[in-house]
Formats: sequence, structure tokens, C-alpha cells
Amino acid sequence: MSDINAEFGRMTAEAGLQLAADGIDIDQRIFMPFLDLCYWGQNHELAISVDLPITEPSLTEISQRFHQEHRRNFGFDHLDRPIKCVNLRLSALGKLPALRLKQYKPRGKEKLHAAGQRSVILADGRESLVPIYAFEALRPGDVINEPAIVEYSGSTLFIHPGWTVTFDNYMTAHARRVACSA
Repeated sequence: MSDINAEFGRMTAEAGLQLAADGIDIDQRIFMPFLDLCYWGQNHELAISVDLPITEPSLTEISQRFHQEHRRNFGFDHLDRPIKCVNLRLSALGKLPALRLKQYKPRGKEKLHAAGQRSVILADGRESLVPIYAFEALRPGDVINEPAIVEYSGSTLFIHPGWTVTFDNYMTAHARRVACSA
């Protein structure tokens, strides 16, 4: 048991150094130790959360929780079989401050203009010349009617016939079906 506690201590120290390197304050760190347990002679283990340090009294409680979890996951237990520990596992989490998303300003009186046009083949086989909008030029409240293309730096959004896209204050594209295309 002292070896297991010592190993969890080493793992926690190593994970703490990594979280510190990631800029996570000590009071914002969470460590969750687990034992991967199975019945002797089986190869499918269950991760059982544990409180540290592991003591003789806590082993009884860990065994009981393993039997319950095995019964819940597999529909049976083997109360008479020895339990073996096949792995120690530690999850280390760092709490981050709340994410503040940038809110963009609406366009105002200036009109939305396409940056160009491109010929595309639509699902029905027709060729169509569609407007292209540069994402960087879009603003909240902009509405793009079908069919059209929005070019992002790493991707492209194609607005199919029968759809309209509106951009919110965070510049999230909201697609809405406006009509069924024939």
C-alpha cells in the first residue's frame, strides 16, 4: 500500500509541475486518482476513483465500490474472487478563468458587398455564379441569402439554395432553412 501511495505522490508531483508550467495556480488544480481494478483471471478492468492516501479501511470501501461498478457495468459480480490492481491512473485538471469571447460591432450604415463571384455546380446539376464573401469583412447582423460562399482563413462555408445565414455578435454563423429548393 505504501508503494501505491508513493507512486500516486510521484504522479501528482509530476502533474503539478506540468500544470504549473501551463500557468495554472496551485489553488486551481484538481487531482483525481483512480485504480484500474479487475477480478483475478479477467482482462476487463474498471477505473475506480480513490481518496488518498489509501489505507487498510479504505481498501474495503474500494473493494465494495468495485463490486458495485462491476455489477452495474456487466450485470454480475464475483464477491468470492480476489481483485487485482492493474494500473494506477491520475487525472490532473486545471481550472481556467471564464472565457471572454470577443463581441464584434455591427456594420452600421455601410452595405455588405461580395468580394467576388465563383461558378459552382449545385446539387441539382445546374451551374450557378454565386457571390463570395470574405469572413473578415462580415459584421454582426449581416444576412447572406442563398446560394453564396463565405471564405474563412481555414475553411469555406457554402450556403445552399433554400438557406439563409445570419451572423451574431460573436460572429457565429446561424443557418436557417427559408424554402425548399425545387
